[in-house]
Amino acid sequence: MKRVLALLLAVVLAAGLFSGCRKSGVSALYFAAEGTAGSFDPQVAARGAVSIVVRNTFEGLVMLDADGKPQPAAAAGWTVTDGGRTYTFSLRRDAKWHVSDTVRGGMGEKLPEDFAPNVTAADFVFALQRAVDPNTGAADAALLMNIEGAAAIASGKASPGTLGVKALGEYTLEIRLEKPEPGFLETLTQPLCMPCNRTFFEATGGRYGLLMKYIISNGPFYMTRFEDTSFRLVRDNGYTGPFKAKTDVIWIYSGISGDAAAQQLSDRDLNGAYIAGAADLQGKVRGSETISADDMLRGVLMNCADDTLKNYNLRKALVTAANVTTMCNVAGKAPAEAICPLSLSPKTPFSEGDNAAVAQKLLQSALTELQADDAGLTLLCEEQYDASLRYLLQTWQIAFGVKCSVSLKTVTAEELESRVASGDYQMAFYPVQASVYSPAAYFAQFSKASPDSLCSLDSRDYDAAVDALRYCDTSALDTAMRKAEKLLISNAVFLPVWNEGSGMICAQGVKGVILLSGNDRLYLYNAERS
Repeated sequence: MKRVLALLLAVVLAAGLFSGCRKSGVSALYFAAEGTAGSFDPQVAARGAVSIVVRNTFEGLVMLDADGKPQPAAAAGWTVTDGGRTYTFSLRRDAKWHVSDTVRGGMGEKLPEDFAPNVTAADFVFALQRAVDPNTGAADAALLMNIEGAAAIASGKASPGTLGVKALGEYTLEIRLEKPEPGFLETLTQPLCMPCNRTFFEATGGRYGLLMKYIISNGPFYMTRFEDTSFRLVRDNGYTGPFKAKTDVIWIYSGISGDAAAQQLSDRDLNGAYIAGAADLQGKVRGSETISADDMLRGVLMNCADDTLKNYNLRKALVTAANVTTMCNVAGKAPAEAICPLSLSPKTPFSEGDNAAVAQKLLQSALTELQADDAGLTLLCEEQYDASLRYLLQTWQIAFGVKCSVSLKTVTAEELESRVASGDYQMAFYPVQASVYSPAAYFAQFSKASPDSLCSLDSRDYDAAVDALRYCDTSALDTAMRKAEKLLISNAVFLPVWNEGSGMICAQGVKGVILLSGNDRLYLYNAERS
């Protein structure tokens, strides 16, 4: 079925590539990206293709340049006062929402007749209030918990209107933080911080971002079409910001990966593909170039909320006995040397356990504490990793015999993600991503205190280390990073196996694509074909 879909999509792509675009003088690029269609509401946008569309059709207060540095965008400039706790932004007065004919026709009388508003401070106030409101369900709401009042709002103890964000005038925005946060400007580039016009949002009647008539945007592109597997972005000639698009039309197709993407790149049906393992495919596409994010680490998560794996000595025994070298060799990967992805520049080496004698003593202590004669565990994984993981299971079997048996259960990628998110697992072979270019955000994913915790580690010392990492200044970053790494290693909740990450493989002649580490930070405003 997948092969048939790929062939059909290749025909569609080819029809688009060789249609009248060049004859009409319209430039177009065709990209593939993982992920499927969903809501294009920036405050709740999912990962993958949807997140990429949001990043390229919306403009936040700041945007990232090719070096990953925040630059003025909807905000012309800003000041930071109160010891780093108060940010005051001056917005561009010429920034406007793009309201398409589809929107005007579809919304009809629900919108004021003269609806063509500027982007104002009120749009950012409303957006940030929505992002921390628990009723919104923003996946990355934890990133904003340092804004004054956000934690109380997220816990249901206060209303969104109490958030420390205020419009001081039509084009002046103030954001107050609980503590100084050096990486706060980068946080503001995330999709959930994109502006939201209250009048338009309320006019959609709860369907904001679900259909073309319920979408407006303010970035270098606007969307003119989306289906289950394709999204068409068109350059907004009315955009007045500093990140003007160089290409007229960008097509983004989802559901293409691996060899199918390589083939379509070779056949020039695609100009680029944002997929996992892009670097491995480069040799199959003549003249291509790959940009790698190195923002992901695949390994074994251990659920501390599980009745058995909440036992520290059992987790420690599993990590101490593990030898991942053979399974990495079988998979053609290099073993991970740290507990976090390469994009975070790890400071503390992670050495394999492979010490059966020590592991056996730890297991015996665990069984005594659990008042059990043996322990049976299940490791979830995608089918493609089944054969490689059996080599890891062999090391546990050799070390523990029948006293601790680990069985594999294969599931789809979607089920794996769902079960980890809901805590419905014991062990999972799972990709952990640096969701933003921030060490603190990466380490927070393991903590029980995080609303999106992966393994429910309950440790005050660890939480304190994560907080210290989030709020420390640049000079103390290395020291704080080492402390968080060592505590994560010592708590034995994650066994790193190999590094990987999404990458962008571009066909010959394509330039200007910007891919930055973490959370689908793919920018296409500068992309063009020579």
